[in-house]
Amino acid sequence: MFRPLGIMHTRKQPIIHRDISLCNLLIKRKNSNGTVEIVLNDFDIAREISGTATYTKVGKEQYMAPEVLCKVYGTKADIWSAGVVLLELMTLSTDYPFYAMTKDTELQMHTEMRNKLVSNLFCLLIYRIQSLVQI
Repeated sequence: MFRPLGIMHTRKQPIIHRDISLCNLLIKRKNSNGTVEIVLNDFDIAREISGTATYTKVGKEQYMAPEVLCKVYGTKADIWSAGVVLLELMTLSTDYPFYAMTKDTELQMHTEMRNKLVSNLFCLLIYRIQSLVQI
């Protein structure tokens, strides 16, 4: 699943899938020892990115990266969606704390997560600066 994304994302004009979800994967049996290949399909809403970002909110909301809700995102949004799919495959569950009941709640949860991340990164930066100053 990640190999096609790598090919799509590293082109001169990257292609973003925008709808990676469990229902858009096909499982193909590779050989008799049971190894399988996961094939990504449904490229209906895939688009080339003409700059560094795209601005249309499309795809299944439970797989959307936080930046997609704000309508400014790039190829990293596909990686988030692939991560959600992998989490589902590993846990056989879709009950995650970042799944929300409404769009407003989901946007609020993603905004809070982003604010916590920025706050933590800022604290880490301050700590590093303080460490440098003490030397």
